[in-house]
Amino acid sequence: MVSSDIKGILRKVLCVLKREELGEVVKKWGVFGEESIREVTHLANSVGRTVPRKSITEKIVQECVKQKISNKQISELDLLCSIRHPEKKKWCVYELKGLSEDHSKKAFDPQVYFDKFTKHISVYFKHDLCMDKRGEAIWLRIGIYDSGKDSAYFFSSNTIYVVYYPHSRHLIVSVRKKGLMQFVMQALILSLGCTSCKETKLTGYHLDSLADLTLNPASQGWFSKFRHNQVDTNPLVKTQTRKRRGDSLDLEDKSLISENVEDEEKCQKDLDSSFGTNKQPKLERIVYEMENKFRGTRAAPRMATRQEPFRCVVKFEGPNVLEGLRQLHPSGISSTALPYLFEQVLSTGKNHFRIYDKSSRDRTGS
Repeated sequence: MVSSDIKGILRKVLCVLKREELGEVVKKWGVFGEESIREVTHLANSVGRTVPRKSITEKIVQECVKQKISNKQISELDLLCSIRHPEKKKWCVYELKGLSEDHSKKAFDPQVYFDKFTKHISVYFKHDLCMDKRGEAIWLRIGIYDSGKDSAYFFSSNTIYVVYYPHSRHLIVSVRKKGLMQFVMQALILSLGCTSCKETKLTGYHLDSLADLTLNPASQGWFSKFRHNQVDTNPLVKTQTRKRRGDSLDLEDKSLISENVEDEEKCQKDLDSSFGTNKQPKLERIVYEMENKFRGTRAAPRMATRQEPFRCVVKFEGPNVLEGLRQLHPSGISSTALPYLFEQVLSTGKNHFRIYDKSSRDRTGS
């Protein structure tokens, strides 16, 4: 690969990092010598930030060109940067079907998983593959060549990231070309020992929230407080600890009087039972595809004679849609409890639904 290609690719890879992360990532990368690492770290953490971030990036790029780094090393750097900032990519959750009953009990060796996947993906593509671990998650970066140029696979549309939590029944995959995905998914199916892999209707940019909804489906909403150890008692345990007097501080302002105490308490109780008291998983979009009989005939009398179902798509978008919905009533925007449809996001682990009238066809969520 010519040096101009390397420089452009490296700048694109490094641009996702914050200034203070440059030295730490370069050190973990393990390609530079100690002297170069110290210099980059010193420049990145300099008091007053007198050295522009662009100059630090160029310093790293020039050192890479000098050392004539390989495609594999650039792939490893890209994976480190992606692990640091997974929110730069859109993710989709897949469910593994046909796993053995003792799947969760089998020992999982990341290297065996890596070797199997390398063997199966090599049948379809010339590629660069690298693996890393973040917490319990195993990350794969699959850089696929689809032309004669060495730099072709560094284009974002040709790079796929796969996040797998050992012993789970789900994969989280970055959204890319469907033409490539079918071959990648086939290689993953063979590597993980399942019979098929089904795309769920759960997508988003916040990887940790997608993993939380996927790995902890039974402890969402109201039940999340038990997972976070936020209660003194457990309904599944017979012996319960007695609460001592004075353990909780009464911080309520006695001078403030609410005229609708009972209504507010009831609504808050309904919200807590639906969403829980913890901050909600971050989902940037919730979509409902509707196919129902039109019910607003008073406002539109001509629609009363319509036999065909009324079709529309309702989208809720924002930085954290679930948290925004939960805060509607406390903010005074909503006066009643939220519809059950919003609760289904936590109970089903999906953010894309199709809703039909029972009269026309069975109601299904997909």
